[in-house]
Amino acid sequence: MSKFIYTLTICVLITNIALSQIDIQPDAIAINDCNPLSELAINTTGDTRHAIHVVSTDDVQGSAAIHAKAFDVTSFGNTSYAIFGEAHFTDNASFSYGLLGTSVRTIASNNGRSFGVRGIAGNATPGANFGVFGDLTGVNEGAAILGYDRLAEPNWGQTIPPRSYAGYFRGKGYFHDNVGIGEEDPQSSLHVNGGDVYVEGSVNGVILESSVGVCWRITVDASGNLITTSVTCP
Repeated sequence: MSKFIYTLTICVLITNIALSQIDIQPDAIAINDCNPLSELAINTTGDTRHAIHVVSTDDVQGSAAIHAKAFDVTSFGNTSYAIFGEAHFTDNASFSYGLLGTSVRTIASNNGRSFGVRGIAGNATPGANFGVFGDLTGVNEGAAILGYDRLAEPNWGQTIPPRSYAGYFRGKGYFHDNVGIGEEDPQSSLHVNGGDVYVEGSVNGVILESSVGVCWRITVDASGNLITTSVTCP
């Protein structure tokens, strides 16, 4: 008995409450469009580089192209993911992203907010709520979290010294509250516990502002004597 393989291509309009269009190709499906380039394309023809390509057609508060929801797992210590991004490659010079978030306006604007990635967490074990969690793994050095100010450092090649960092920031950093180094509950603007403050370079030192608004740099000479030099306040 001979066997026959049939393929079906359908592009029809289905009228219900709203007008919809479904195109079923042998290896792709389009919703609200025809001739899909992605394996699943919704509100667009898609892109041959994307297995799933979705475009949101709503402009209301909270609109999203994709909404993913994960449910609680019953066993202690297990993990669930609303979205799981995974990129595995062999030894080559390409870039890979487990998850890429982009939020850029077409022109510079004074309105709204843009977040490439926004993480929200709460109500888990005290001390174990993380809006964003970066985990450096493998055997090669890098950073769990990399912050890159492309405006201030436009020519940076996006490589860091071959050491491991929990966080590495290229550009200015701002902390509204106290900063602790070796101290989990800093009580001053800069609180150092269990270490020294090291200023490298003989011309560098600590700048202090006097009560009359004049700034002085404190350095040390070859004999260990303190030297104060009037400088312009930062």
